[in-house]
Amino acid sequence: MSENQMKDRIAEELKKAKEAGQITTEKVSEIVKDVVSVAVAETKGGVEELRPVVKDAVAAAVEGLKETGADAKDTMEGAVHGAIAGARSHGDQAVDATRDELRKLESRLVDQKAWVAQSLRQGLEGAKEAGTDMSEDMRKLVESSVIKTKLKSTELLGLTKQTVKEAVKQAIESGEDVKETVAQIAASTTERALEEGRFTGDRVHAVAQNVISGAVEAARELKTLQQGPLKGHRKGLQQQ
Repeated sequence: MSENQMKDRIAEELKKAKEAGQITTEKVSEIVKDVVSVAVAETKGGVEELRPVVKDAVAAAVEGLKETGADAKDTMEGAVHGAIAGARSHGDQAVDATRDELRKLESRLVDQKAWVAQSLRQGLEGAKEAGTDMSEDMRKLVESSVIKTKLKSTELLGLTKQTVKEAVKQAIESGEDVKETVAQIAASTTERALEEGRFTGDRVHAVAQNVISGAVEAARELKTLQQGPLKGHRKGLQQQ
């Protein structure tokens, strides 16, 4: 659309609006926006081409308002706003389309993560079952490896109380430092939450609750854990 075509189109639409008694800021904005949108669509889409289009549209609007006898002071805002809105309309449409694509991708990502998590759970169960046919020492090694894999996969599986409980039991049975084990679980889970950008107050509370309750239940069931170190660590978690 040439400058003259744009000028004629705006003048014509403003004249119709005047005859219908609709010369308002909103109507002027609508008219100029529609014309500029068409003009922009006919260009190659370069940002540098927007400036002269907006300039010509505003000038044409002012001229058209004068010809209709309308008060430019009352409608100037509509002319400027409409020209700028028209200039960015195609960009806004592109942004909206991209947002829709992102929403679809995010939905697919959630589904795929759920599938991977389920696959991981099945794999871990299969590995654990394999250990049942092995010697006691090998079975314990397999179960220990399964637990460690669970703890490394909390971004998919989430940190459950049962996982913490299994890890603490394993530490007790193998003679590892229970306090250090609990601290490592809390630290690694918090680190992953930070990396994923999901470090919220609710998540901190859930992590602390699962770590504390899982460790306490493991200690009660085995009745071998000294409560001093655990109690001290529990207090430290609650203060965080």
